Parts: sequence; structure tokens; C-alpha cells
Amino acid sequence: MTDKYLSVDGLGFRYCDLLPNELGSRDAKMELVCSSNRLTILPDRMFHDLKFLTKLDCTNSELTILPFAIGNLKCLTELDCSYNKFDVLPPTIGDLKSLIKLNCSYNQITGLPEQIGDLDSLVKLNCRHNEIVRLPNQIGDLHSLSELEDRKSVV
Repeated sequence: MTDKYLSVDGLGFRYCDLLPNELGSRDAKMELVCSSNRLTILPDRMFHDLKFLTKLDCTNSELTILPFAIGNLKCLTELDCSYNKFDVLPPTIGDLKSLIKLNCSYNQITGLPEQIGDLDSLVKLNCRHNEIVRLPNQIGDLHSLSELEDRKSVV
């Protein structure tokens, strides 16, 4: 399996549908950086086609929702969706069993889904600068977690 890296960082894209179809290659690990754009949505197609995506960086955009289809990215080890406008993370986030780092800081998240406790490989969780009132009890199920950042959340 060969590794691929694609960056569409800071190009002013409003839609990820502009990404080439060959990104869905089934035989390649891939990292996708689409940060510093004006993205308001990530298309479901992306989450079905990029099965071997290992890193997704969609920071500093205008995303208001992370699609439920995010749970299809079974190889994802790093997700950085900080500096957006999310108020929730989908419960399918718990399907990302390979996820090691999750950065959802600087959003408007009011609570983490209970399924966050299903992330057995999660080592680092950054959810600072959100509107989180309380962390779910399932946070205690994250036995690999060694770093939790939640400063300036309401917690």
C-alpha cells in the first residue's frame, strides 16, 4: 500500500466535491488537509470513497456539521476539526476504532456523545474552548487516553 498526501489548504474552496475522483483509490493510505478554506460541508462521498484515509485536517473552515458517515473511515488515526462551527459530534465518531488523536477545540460543542468511550485507541483528546457543560461518564472507558484538554469549556 503506497501513501498519498493531498493538501488543498487555503485555496478558498467552498465545496470538497472539487477533489479528484482518484482519491478514492482502494490501495493507498492517504492524508487529506483541507484546512483554511471556506468549507461549510464535507460531502458524504468523501467518507465512502476514502476508506484508507489516515489523517483528516479540516481546521479553520466554516463547517457546521461533521457527517454521520465519518464513522466509515475505519483507518483514521488523526482527526483535526478545530476552529469550525460544530455544536455536536456525531455518535458515529465512536466507530473510529483506530483514532489516536481527536482535536475538536474552538467549536461550539455543547457535549460529547457517549460513543466517545468506544475509542479504544484514543490517546489525545482536545476539546478546549467549547461549550461543554459536562463530560460523559464513558470518558472513563478511554484506557489509552493520556492527554485530555478541556480548558475554557464550561466543564
